[in-house]
Amino acid sequence: WYKNLFNTALIIITVGLTSIFFHRFYINSLPLISVHNLLVLAVAAAVYFFSETFILFGLLSFINRESFPAFWIKNAKSVWIEDSALFPLGIIIIYLFQTSPWVNLFLVPTFVAIYFALKRKVQLEEETINALYVFSEEVDAKIPDTMQHSVRVAKWVRELCNKLKIPEEKAYFVTLAAQLHDIGKIVVPDAILPKPSSLTEEEFEKMKQHPLKGEEILNHFSYFKEGAKIVRNHHEHFDGSGYPDGLKEKEIPLGSRIIAVADAFDAMISPRPYKKRMSVEEALKEIKRCKGTQFDPDIADAFCEIVMEKLKEPAKIKDFLPILND
Repeated sequence: WYKNLFNTALIIITVGLTSIFFHRFYINSLPLISVHNLLVLAVAAAVYFFSETFILFGLLSFINRESFPAFWIKNAKSVWIEDSALFPLGIIIIYLFQTSPWVNLFLVPTFVAIYFALKRKVQLEEETINALYVFSEEVDAKIPDTMQHSVRVAKWVRELCNKLKIPEEKAYFVTLAAQLHDIGKIVVPDAILPKPSSLTEEEFEKMKQHPLKGEEILNHFSYFKEGAKIVRNHHEHFDGSGYPDGLKEKEIPLGSRIIAVADAFDAMISPRPYKKRMSVEEALKEIKRCKGTQFDPDIADAFCEIVMEKLKEPAKIKDFLPILND
């Protein structure tokens, strides 16, 4: 309910401010395409854009613990593109209202249909994500020692996206892909996943299929095709020695390079029947050692900085490294 309340309040404030400005300065006796009225329309669009982004990004920057100016600069472009696409539609409606008011009555059913179509689209996206989360939880449940692994990796990836100043929309998809990165393990034989000893070469080859299976599963969801590519390549190495495609450096999707670091870190500090769990310090040393070979150096450095910052704040370390409390 609080999301609906916020969204409703946001619409009322932004549309209200824009309407007040428009009705105060727009001159009906002048043509729509007059210099004065076109300038009013342009400024009204700016009023809408800035009021919307200041309120929305103000809240999101607070939630993500980022500075507002940096967060606004990082994400304003995507909103501006969306608003710019609607701006010509608003001009057409104003023109029709001035020249043929009755035509607007025929537009009402169209707008109602668009509203319900967009609402259904959002609903389908939410249902898709929830269904994928269920798959992800099933994978984690198949390996008791790594329970909540995907959730932890997603948390660290979110922190990395913030540190690397990745735009909010892209960060959302990368974080979602992080929580689903092992979804392909749903088809890996149960005898392999919880095996209490090292895998044989044949078993490891089967395990290496899980990024491909993950991509195959996610490609069935049109909403998440971008994330499917990220999942496919999250075991690639920066020097090209990874799998399944042997990609290297910038050939590897950015999201995959980010997940690779967080995934490896959680694996190193998690308990396994066949190996001793590393300490946080030991895991950080290993990540630094593998910069430029397994990991993107810039992302590895950023991740190590995040962990070191968290270690200085005991109150936050529990959320960042919950495995230590397992």
